[in-house]
Amino acid sequence: MATNKVMSGARGQLFIEGQLIGIFSDVSYGVDIDVAPAFVLGRFSPSELTVTGQEAISINATGWRIVGQGPYVSAGVPKLQDLLTADDITISLYDRETGQFIMTVVGCRSTGWNTTLNSKAQQTVTVRFLGLRLDDESGSQGESSNATPEF
Repeated sequence: MATNKVMSGARGQLFIEGQLIGIFSDVSYGVDIDVAPAFVLGRFSPSELTVTGQEAISINATGWRIVGQGPYVSAGVPKLQDLLTADDITISLYDRETGQFIMTVVGCRSTGWNTTLNSKAQQTVTVRFLGLRLDDESGSQGESSNATPEF
């Protein structure tokens, strides 16, 4: 049986802390790399682009607001009284066709959520996360071996 090369929504399953979360219909994530242009006198354009860092990984997941399964229950969002002691979570996107995790973000924390309810529509919820590092099917994206250790 041939495996399709292009990922589609029906192939993807979202896991939070190893648990399949079935409410989400959309997930977006991305990596932003900080690049600073170096301008010198006598030029209109930069003479070099210097990589200065990588931002936290952003993840947004949108899905259905299930009664009794709000973001505090289903999506790993800590309650107000738990903010001080809440642990990081891991979010993964699994490809059912290949049997591989095509995205795993470690060190995630929810940065909030919002919901929309209107007449003649199902209620949706969007949960936002930031994570420390994204690994994909190409392998680990960890720091270089001579980086300053984590504290």
